[in-house]
Amino acid sequence: MPDQSGGRRLYVLLRTGMLLAAGFLSSVTSASEIVYLRKGQTFCDLTGEVCLRGTISYRVNLRLLKLRSRVVTAPGPGLLRIYVTGENRQGQLHRAAIEVTIRGHASEIVNKEMIPDAPDVYEWHLESILFDAKDPGSNEAR
Repeated sequence: MPDQSGGRRLYVLLRTGMLLAAGFLSSVTSASEIVYLRKGQTFCDLTGEVCLRGTISYRVNLRLLKLRSRVVTAPGPGLLRIYVTGENRQGQLHRAAIEVTIRGHASEIVNKEMIPDAPDVYEWHLESILFDAKDPGSNEAR
């Protein structure tokens, strides 16, 4: 009669290996969690003059705020400030701004990445968008 203990040992080793692999994959997945502030949406400044369509996301593990968008409408070149707020576990409110200069052309690609100065904030929320138009004679917006 064959020895059953060898088969049992192999079963336990395989099962343990599968559990370890599943735990590793789950930790990798949660480490790269992405929180979306806006996803595939149109968002505008307070006056409604400048609108972008795209995604604002926060990669938790990297602490990276990302803007991936295109200009829908804009009166011209200027500085766009997208303000986000978040709270840490102690209840302290933090604010960060994604600043990007735009030329103001329809369908212009507007991408920006930044690491906010509040590493203990897990989730950010879109607070407001402000636009400061550049002087038409200024060379800064080119």
